Amino acid sequence: MSKAAIKLHNELVKTIDLMKYFEESTGNLIDYAKRKKRVVRAVDGVSLAIHQFETLGLVGESGCGKSTFGRLVMRLYEPTSGKIIFKGTDISNLSNAKMKPLRKNMQLVFQNPYSSLNPRKTLRQIIGQPLKAHNVSGNRKQQTLQLLNEVGLDETFANKYPHELSGGQRQRVAIARSISLNPEFVILDEVTSALDASVQAQILNLLTKLQDEFGLSYLVISHDLSAVRQISHRIAVMYLGRIVEYASADEVFDNPLHPYTQILMKAIPLPDINIPWEPTILKGEPPSPAKVPSGCRFYPRCPFAMGICKTQDPFLMTPRSNHIVECHLYD
Repeated sequence: MSKAAIKLHNELVKTIDLMKYFEESTGNLIDYAKRKKRVVRAVDGVSLAIHQFETLGLVGESGCGKSTFGRLVMRLYEPTSGKIIFKGTDISNLSNAKMKPLRKNMQLVFQNPYSSLNPRKTLRQIIGQPLKAHNVSGNRKQQTLQLLNEVGLDETFANKYPHELSGGQRQRVAIARSISLNPEFVILDEVTSALDASVQAQILNLLTKLQDEFGLSYLVISHDLSAVRQISHRIAVMYLGRIVEYASADEVFDNPLHPYTQILMKAIPLPDINIPWEPTILKGEPPSPAKVPSGCRFYPRCPFAMGICKTQDPFLMTPRSNHIVECHLYD
């Protein structure tokens, strides 16, 4: 659905204070002998809502927890705490048996099309596998050919193997597989990250077409802010496992509030070559999610850090209508 036409419908997916902590060995021999492990706070209290027919973009640096959040929503990871609500049902603690029928309505396109497709199977077998797994009736051969056509590949591709395809074609196959069960919700994890600019545009246009045709809702996970702006209705910015800003796509890009978001925006190249542009470099490396700073987790890298930032954790607030930010600057 076009960005101009979107109206927020019923909530399809909602997370409430969702957390995922991993335990890992410290690497210290003394700690190992004591069986001591440190906790990695990959997702640390995320509350988001995705509405019917909407695209929500989730952006942030590599390692901030975006992909972990997507896998949590799909229940590929068990949440440490918090809730995942899908169509009004809490699926946070459902067994695998009870999750299986729901998975027809929830699909995930993985980050790497080179490793997410089985190299030993033809495209017909790859796309038809969900139909077989869920015992979908009908002519599966014809259904597979139709799905190939939906993503811009003709029937000559049906008997090809993944190694015979380009990166863009593999991504089209992954997308065809994700819509084979006619889901309502699809998570797209870095679907354009390994593609050149022209192919990226083709894939984004395809996703928009499929959303209109099938009435899909998307969660688009990416570090490519330009691609996210093109397809998203709303954007959530994640830093070190937390959402630090959340608003409409235009509001986030035109009026970013959080210092982290502002720096991310200034790193995007300008489309007009006649305007001087020099990217703002974010200083330092992101802290380890196993050693989250006290207070605001962004303060060690923030150009506007104040004394309160080092000691007190900020909370989400709404300084502008429908524009949420987690920052002491707006307290």
